[in-house]
Amino acid sequence: MKRSKIEYVRIEKLYGHKSFDVKFDDNQLIIVGENGLGKSTIINILFYTLTSQWQKLLKYQFKSIEVGVDGKDYKFTFEEIESIYDDASDTPILQLLMKLKSMGLTATQAYNNFTPKLFGQLRNENFSSPSKVRKVLGDLSLSNYSLNDIPQSLVALESALNFHVLYLPTYRRIERDLKQIFPSLEDDLKKYNRYHSSFIRNREHIELVEFGMQDVQSMISSKMNELENEFRSSLETLTSGYLRVILRKEYMQEESLPTYKFNDSELDAIFEKIERDGSFFSSDDLINLRRTAHALNEGSLSSDIDMLSAHLIKQLLNLHKNQLNKEDKVRTFAKLTNSYLKGKKFEFDNKEFRLPLVPDFENSEFILCESPNEIDLGLLSSGEKQIVSLFAHMYLSDFDDYLVIIDEPELSLSVPWQKRLLEDIALTSNCSGLIAVTHSPFIYNNTLKNKAKSLMEFYI
Repeated sequence: MKRSKIEYVRIEKLYGHKSFDVKFDDNQLIIVGENGLGKSTIINILFYTLTSQWQKLLKYQFKSIEVGVDGKDYKFTFEEIESIYDDASDTPILQLLMKLKSMGLTATQAYNNFTPKLFGQLRNENFSSPSKVRKVLGDLSLSNYSLNDIPQSLVALESALNFHVLYLPTYRRIERDLKQIFPSLEDDLKKYNRYHSSFIRNREHIELVEFGMQDVQSMISSKMNELENEFRSSLETLTSGYLRVILRKEYMQEESLPTYKFNDSELDAIFEKIERDGSFFSSDDLINLRRTAHALNEGSLSSDIDMLSAHLIKQLLNLHKNQLNKEDKVRTFAKLTNSYLKGKKFEFDNKEFRLPLVPDFENSEFILCESPNEIDLGLLSSGEKQIVSLFAHMYLSDFDDYLVIIDEPELSLSVPWQKRLLEDIALTSNCSGLIAVTHSPFIYNNTLKNKAKSLMEFYI
């Protein structure tokens, strides 16, 4: 899918007198300026506008905001937003109405044609069950709420933006776990996280203000479970289909098998992963398969059983290669994050499906403890936590289309890290765009230098 290209955001009469015409270059922008110029105000307005958080824009007095996306202009006024948020208690209802309008449906149509698929599109943190969504739709169809009351420009802008936003505000991570400050809240926090995590796939933006590092640890665990389950499912599908392979003699149709050469290192990798599970093949099975592979390499296959085994080996290796592709993001996350860390590293074990943080004995001068045990993420420094959290969301989440917005990326980062952070973000294939505000010259002392603009340049 083609990613949205933001061309400009024009803010007219901010607080009654200042107007800004904020230009983007290839979805990238770095705003530079001293403290007190209003950089954070501008980035907050950009964030709320690009994530359709219309009610939060009411904190700022302005005449109008216009956004240019892919050659089209979308304009709305402060009065238009204010008029649809007269009653703050109706905000969830309004969000549902806007979703319906973007889908071209009325509440009555949605109610009469309610399906599991439609529920999946409409569910959110306020409407979490099919019965609740359908009840609200029924109430709306009988109420005075009208889709015509919602400005079309807001719906059109929301539909025009097809990326997810990852936002790092100035105060983005609370250093100590909240459960250490208020132990009695630990159970409530767990319940809250379990409930809200179920909506992560439907969220259009993520705001990185977290307590401790439990969110990152949960993300790592979730990714490891996902990879393991996918591998087991693929292996089960492969093995369960072999009755068909035998009956249809599909293995005899494999013309390339007689000349196919099996690589010992590839065989070791897939066999070790399979042997760990033990549910599909015994150790003796794997020994026999290895013998068949060697026989095939030597050109000495002699029976249908040999051909069948060779066919199975080739399919296992194809499965292994597909699995490696699925694991690429994890390896990239570990490699990139490790390039920042000293004395510690993420070590991806794709046989056990684990991604622990462990001491890096190759950089022993930076190791504080000689224990080989896994290092708790909560023991990382402030800067390390920021790096790990950011790249975990970019590489281990379900999305690959992030527009990253960072307020003062230099916070808690050493000068060498400041020089490379934004560049590393922009270079990842998961990055659809980058917006940052800073007063550190080191942040853009790299290939992004031409993206850096003074806030004063946008005054109109």
